[in-house]
Amino acid sequence: MPQPAPRERSAIFPRSRPRLAMKAPGKLTREGNSAVRLWQRSLRDGLAQCIRKIVEMTNQPARKDHVLPSGRPAPSPHGSQFPSSRFWEFPMGQMQCAKRRHIREPGMRRERDGVRIVRLPTIRSKHLDTFIHTLLSTIHACFSNYDIVHYHCLGPSLFSIFPRLFGKKAVVTVQGLDWQRKKWGWLSNRFLKIGEWTSARFPNQTIVVSRVLQDRYQSRHAKHTLLVPNGTEIREPRGDTHLHRLGLSSDGYVLFLGRFSREKNCNLLIEAFNKIDTSFKLVLAGGSSHTGDYAANLRKHASDRVLFLDWLSGDALAEVLSNAAFFVLPSDLEGLSLALLDAMGAGVCV
Repeated sequence: MPQPAPRERSAIFPRSRPRLAMKAPGKLTREGNSAVRLWQRSLRDGLAQCIRKIVEMTNQPARKDHVLPSGRPAPSPHGSQFPSSRFWEFPMGQMQCAKRRHIREPGMRRERDGVRIVRLPTIRSKHLDTFIHTLLSTIHACFSNYDIVHYHCLGPSLFSIFPRLFGKKAVVTVQGLDWQRKKWGWLSNRFLKIGEWTSARFPNQTIVVSRVLQDRYQSRHAKHTLLVPNGTEIREPRGDTHLHRLGLSSDGYVLFLGRFSREKNCNLLIEAFNKIDTSFKLVLAGGSSHTGDYAANLRKHASDRVLFLDWLSGDALAEVLSNAAFFVLPSDLEGLSLALLDAMGAGVCV
């Protein structure tokens, strides 16, 4: 009797899957697969009984290739391109993203560029914000009819095993080695290092945004990753309506755009600028990322020459970005900065 032809697999999701049964350290075997499947089924059923009591189930019509990005995928407050739009070239029926409910933006919408935004609660805390939000996003994804769950960054990758237990595909995009960021303490760094380990082993596919990250995963974890660099749009020059309101003039200021965190070295940028005798102004647009003390100390240096702006979006962002004389990013830790790419897309000298 002829055997049916094997089902084709895409390049994004390799045929191989992790085996949990081991016969020797570092050596995987097929033995014990029945026990593994029984354990997976028991865990899945147990989770279902506990979580169904606290999760409101929504009946959605069957679609093809739902994707739920989880972690930090939604458009950033400073207006950088939606990272998951890099995957729109693949045929998909519907894409949805989970976003923190406490993040408020002007003109906040339930849908953007065809992407439905699902807002979920979290605890507004440095150490629990991302953890709780990703946990709830994972619960939502596991009990919804998504086919692919897409996690961003190392911390959220800790949860990427659970969609697989529910028969879904999991993807992790690594934007950088977050455990190197100066804002995290020893314990948080340990969890983020574990997140690096899980990002190489739990998901069906690991994506990186730079060649440096790809080389690290190959040498450190013997993991072949998919390189998908961040992208941006070419921005047309804008007027100066918002500039006059902010007290700025076209080509009359140096711009920093991003989070006020220690690895961005904004303090060094201010010190260096104050040593220069120039008619230019220094504009720092952004806000803190659980680094309130550092951001508050930075704002003490505000003057007629050094201006601080809150997060920008929409037309205000486009004007401030496209009319800058220079864009400066003194950071010592980046994956592939979206703010930097946005400045290049606006034709600004970087």
